Amino acid sequence: MHDMHGSCMDLHPTQCQANGLCDGNGACALYPSGTACSMATCMDSNDKKVPADTCDGNGMCVDRRAAICKTMCDGPGGGGPGPGKNPPGCGMSMP
Repeated sequence: MHDMHGSCMDLHPTQCQANGLCDGNGACALYPSGTACSMATCMDSNDKKVPADTCDGNGMCVDRRAAICKTMCDGPGGGGPGPGKNPPGCGMSMP
């Protein structure tokens, strides 16, 4: 809902707090569950893909555990199948 009073600043998805809109109940709306609050990364040194952390819908950024993706990551030293051809769960883009 549009913030007609200008009191709800967008605090950026990395914070998982106010998204610049009203919640319809007199408060600022939070970034919804599933909003990326960090980028996914591929750590070539130990062949782990660290998925993007996501907002929980209640103002918290949830830390996702690293998933093993041995030789499946794109990029230098990753040994994977090439850009845009990662197996499911091993992509490197934000949702």
